Amino acid sequence: MAAQAAPSTLIRDGADTTELDKALEAMNPAVKINGPILLAQGTADSTALPFYTAQLNSELVAVGDKVTYNTYPGVDHDGIVDAAEADAMAFFESRLPSG
Repeated sequence: MAAQAAPSTLIRDGADTTELDKALEAMNPAVKINGPILLAQGTADSTALPFYTAQLNSELVAVGDKVTYNTYPGVDHDGIVDAAEADAMAFFESRLPSG
């Protein structure tokens, strides 16, 4: 069953993803976001695949979004919240009013 397969097993290394990329692009049109964006990506994530997050980052930057993109070597999908906690807290605290 596809719902039980990890996304990392659905695309072989070196596969031509041109048609998939077109379909995903149609679902995710370039949208300018007014606020700052934080992307946190574990390099060992097999659920939210790193190359798609890198592509998303590039697309957001290309339309002029202000993106902070942090990668965490060896961190998988389950560990990203803990690994990125300090960076995420600093990101939000620097943007919240003090006092």
